[in-house]
Amino acid sequence: MPSRLPADWTPEFVDIPQPAPPSVQPVPQSSSLTLKTETVPAGAPMTMEQKIDKARFTLGQAKFDLTLAKEQIRRNDSQGAPMLIKEVEAKLPELREIIKQRRTIYDRLLAGEDVPEEELEFKSPREREEDQYSD
Repeated sequence: MPSRLPADWTPEFVDIPQPAPPSVQPVPQSSSLTLKTETVPAGAPMTMEQKIDKARFTLGQAKFDLTLAKEQIRRNDSQGAPMLIKEVEAKLPELREIIKQRRTIYDRLLAGEDVPEEELEFKSPREREEDQYSD
């Protein structure tokens, strides 16, 4: 305790009134930026809008898989693992082909062509490998 203050000195506490929080105004969002969580009842056909959304989503998944593979190559290269690089590089043409297929389906839907729901199904590379080894 500083020598110039009395031994029984305590600071004064002042209650500062807190301002009321500002009211939150909902911000309108673009439908293209909003993740839609609508589920289609079993056996019910999908609307064209739902098909387009699903095709856009699966195209994004395919692009992500390619980006992830490229990142694995970069990481393995920096760690000096040439065998792992070759293994992942072997998957790149398949991933690029999947992106082409997904883009074609998406473009067909945007052009107004109807696409069977089976074509909209998408499996990640890991799911395809699991199916291949489970057979």
